[in-house]
Amino acid sequence: ADPDSPKLGPVSDTRLRGQHLRWRQYELLHIEKKIEVHGEHGKKTVRDTTWTWRMTAQRYKEHEAFIVDRVKHRDVDGVDKELQALAMMPMFSGIRGQTLKLYGEAKKLAGKFGLAIALVPELPFMTKLPVYAEPPITLRDLA
Repeated sequence: ADPDSPKLGPVSDTRLRGQHLRWRQYELLHIEKKIEVHGEHGKKTVRDTTWTWRMTAQRYKEHEAFIVDRVKHRDVDGVDKELQALAMMPMFSGIRGQTLKLYGEAKKLAGKFGLAIALVPELPFMTKLPVYAEPPITLRDLA
């Protein structure tokens, strides 16, 4: 709204569908999560919002189609390699959830074809690291 600011073009709200920030086959989105909080009266579940990365819908469908194709061709080694590759992705909560969903689909489909595929490996978690001090330190404080 500042009339003196440079005109950079249209502004997008990355919280809205279709306007997510995209980088290669990933997109950043704002989601609501349930978090367990432990207090003096026991634990309770609260809702919080957070930012996370996930695979784009197109990329997710490609992984899913590849798994279906490999299972239909009874290529257990190909399915296992695909699942291993999925486990090597950055495990932000969005990507982690999609990866677990793909593992579940692969296991279910393999069961229908009587194939034994690898078990879900222990997937790592991305932990939230503090970026700013409390209270934030300014350049004036450092000088």
